Amino acid sequence: MNGEKMNRAQRRSLQTREKIIQAGRILFKESGYHSVAVADIMALSDLGHGTFYQHFKNKKDLLLTILKEFEQKIELHSQTKISREERSIWHRIFIGFKQVLLIYYEYKDVLPIVQEAKSIDEDFRVISERIQRLLTNKATRDYEWCEKNGLCHDVDADVVTVGIVSILQGVGERIITESLSEDEVDRYARNIATICCQGLFKEENVPQQGVPKVEKTT
Repeated sequence: MNGEKMNRAQRRSLQTREKIIQAGRILFKESGYHSVAVADIMALSDLGHGTFYQHFKNKKDLLLTILKEFEQKIELHSQTKISREERSIWHRIFIGFKQVLLIYYEYKDVLPIVQEAKSIDEDFRVISERIQRLLTNKATRDYEWCEKNGLCHDVDADVVTVGIVSILQGVGERIITESLSEDEVDRYARNIATICCQGLFKEENVPQQGVPKVEKTT
């Protein structure tokens, strides 16, 4: 609350809001966006029907709130910069990819519902496009930084960033549709980092002993 300590009523309101969000996520996953009513959400929340409207305008507002949480986490990640303090170039890339994929993992229950809503509602499509731009801009800045510091081969930055974002979104789709485990997410992040290091970076900047081999994924 703008850095101020919340009082008891504010904490209770926040807890109630989160309870509604979690109930919505469960029901959206189980039944789909269109089949769920506000009454269903409040029944699962064990809260009065009118309480819903103290926090959200309608069912769409609830799902938009969840999608905006996802967007905010992607945006926070997109603001991080490559650090020389990490152990190796490979490790820096691996950590970056893993952070993005873990955000997909955290929201794997609702992202299919967003896809459903996006096909019929402009607001969901707009936010989804903003998320893609955040990922693209982050990849562009990181690649340009590496290029500026003489770490990469001379490759078209647009091609690189489109390729990286497409790979991340493709793995994100697998996380959603195939219910990948956290260990599998980690393995994908490692493999993508290894492929990027082998294809983009000059060998003298990425000693081969610092780059793990590509592992088979299930």
